[in-house]
Order: sequence, then C-alpha cells, then structure tokens
Amino acid sequence: MDTLQRVWKVLDRWCDLPSETIDPHLSFESLQLDSLVTMEIGFGLDKEFNTSIPDSEILRAKTVSDLSTSLTSPSSPPDHSLIHLKPRSKDLRL
Repeated sequence: MDTLQRVWKVLDRWCDLPSETIDPHLSFESLQLDSLVTMEIGFGLDKEFNTSIPDSEILRAKTVSDLSTSLTSPSSPPDHSLIHLKPRSKDLRL
C-alpha cells in the first residue's frame, strides 16, 4: 500500500470517503473538517505511519496529495528562533 492509499485509509475513518476511488486532489476545505476532527486525523496518521507528524504539517496541507507528500518528504527544520537559551557556564563540570 503506498503513502497516498494509507493517508486515504486514515481519512476514511472520519470522513466516510469512497475507498474504491482515491482522489489525490480532494481538498480538505470541501470535507469541512473541524479542528477536532483534523487533530484526530493527525493522531491516526501518527499511528499509521509510526511517527509524529507536526500539527503545522497537517494544517498546512490543502489536499490529500499535499498531506501524502508531506509524509514522504523531509520536513522543514523546526524554527528555534523563538527559543531563548541561557549560555552555559564554563565552570559547570559533570
């Protein structure tokens, strides 16, 4: 089963999609998913792909194909610009 089929299978659990026809261009907007269902789909994808998919990746996807692509391509590195770390003291020794 390829990535697109696996994504479709997860979506079908919450959206009752026709499993015999996979439409990679189906937009999430047309499914009218609320945020709770979107997060449930995210948990389902995490389980299906045995990974942790950032919520931002799920919310960024506009179509089934977008979501499938984000699962197969390396994600962008996290933005650490908002994290402020204190410099380590040079006197600390373990």
